[in-house]
Amino acid sequence: MVTRPEVNLDELMIETPEQFRVHGSVYSDEKIFELEMERIFHSGWVYVGHESEIPRGGDYKSTFVGTQPVILTRHADDNRIYVLYNRCRHKGTTVCQEEYGNSNYFRCSYHGWVYSNKGDLVGVTGPELYGKGFNQAELGLVPVACVDDYRGFIFARLVPEGPTLLEHLGNATKKIDQFIEQWPQGKLTVDAGVQKYGYNGNWKLQLENTVDSYHFPIVHATMLEIAKRRSNGMISYDRVEAAKRRVWDLGNGHASFEAGLGEVHFIVFPNLALLGLQVRVIYPITPTRTEVQLHMTMLEGAPDEVNEKRLRLHEEGFGPSGFIGPDDQEVAFTRIPIGLRATKGNDWVIMERGIEFDESHEDGSISNPTSGEVTWRGIFRQWKKLLS
Repeated sequence: MVTRPEVNLDELMIETPEQFRVHGSVYSDEKIFELEMERIFHSGWVYVGHESEIPRGGDYKSTFVGTQPVILTRHADDNRIYVLYNRCRHKGTTVCQEEYGNSNYFRCSYHGWVYSNKGDLVGVTGPELYGKGFNQAELGLVPVACVDDYRGFIFARLVPEGPTLLEHLGNATKKIDQFIEQWPQGKLTVDAGVQKYGYNGNWKLQLENTVDSYHFPIVHATMLEIAKRRSNGMISYDRVEAAKRRVWDLGNGHASFEAGLGEVHFIVFPNLALLGLQVRVIYPITPTRTEVQLHMTMLEGAPDEVNEKRLRLHEEGFGPSGFIGPDDQEVAFTRIPIGLRATKGNDWVIMERGIEFDESHEDGSISNPTSGEVTWRGIFRQWKKLLS
């Protein structure tokens, strides 16, 4: 039986026509984190991978849904995609240790039980010592309740009840379409390697930062100055022009902003971000520990020099010596968790910038001037809805 921690959500979020604030404890409290895992990550749709990461029969990827270890695998015979819990049915040992690979079988290294890559238990060490009640056919790796994909992006849900994937994605489907179709080939691959980093802060900080355009000309001023110099002033940040663009609460916690230069920049609640050249995946570890993976996207059929240039641009922005990722790592993911410890008489985080300019649209989305915080408000409205 799952224990539901006592959390009063009405004491953690203030929303009025003029105000929108969240309590600082939502970024560190253990009970809140437990509730988030149960009701967001372990009960809703969570991104687990892209079809191009497992293109051939036998390919697999080990990953997580919230805190649950799983294996994303493509079966060699039927080409179907499965998501299986990474846990031997005997003693509970993980049966897949590598992050990526190709194999028709997973073998538990503790007692030698062997599973097919769609989860069937096909081999047991010393089966003669098990009694008549031992039914090998019933002891395969347990599949998650639901698996679905949208245009190659694969999602899993651990419980059978709930909205369909399309219902969950809602207006985000339009952004995924735009992300893919911004390239003439209309197809991308997510197999150029993975950049990883972690930080001692909450998972929601990463989600918020990805769709926060307010910080961009401040935190990333160096990068903007370099781009201006290289282009002889042709590329520069113009506050007047930027103010004409919009940020969007797309509904269901998804959000986006118009980054300029035709770039698509948005999040799919709770753990996926598609921005510019990359697919970004968020992994909550503890209330104050998060891991992030950045997967570079390659254009299928494009000349090698085009994809190589994409890699170099990614490295320049998000590599260890880049001008975007390391800035965010220091300011948003290191300094905010430290600052949030100052709780005496200073418990609330303000998210109401642009609230008087919110504009509702027929599809249920809400937009705001480019530096507004409508994206954050959309994230926390969904957060509270799912936790309630």
